[in-house]
Amino acid sequence: MRILTIIAMCAAASACSQAEQDKAQHQANVAASEIKQAAETVANDPDVKAAASSAKEAAKDAGNELKEAAKDAGNQIKQAGDASNDQAAAGHAGGDAKR
Repeated sequence: MRILTIIAMCAAASACSQAEQDKAQHQANVAASEIKQAAETVANDPDVKAAASSAKEAAKDAGNELKEAAKDAGNQIKQAGDASNDQAAAGHAGGDAKR
């Protein structure tokens, strides 16, 4: 599909006069320049920078909360495992006493 697009563009470019090709090139350069300028404007916008900083801080806070939640869950799982082991040991001890 990509090759067909390239072939079509080449065919269209070769069918155009040199003046038309130059005009199209100039328009493409102007559009690229405008896009570059718009990107720089957005990148340097204080509101955008503030939003990016706020998003970064929110992500950091969320990561810390997730880390704490995972730590708490791990501790609860460990405690549940320890309690299960204690019950199993008590069951064996009780069974040994009956013999």
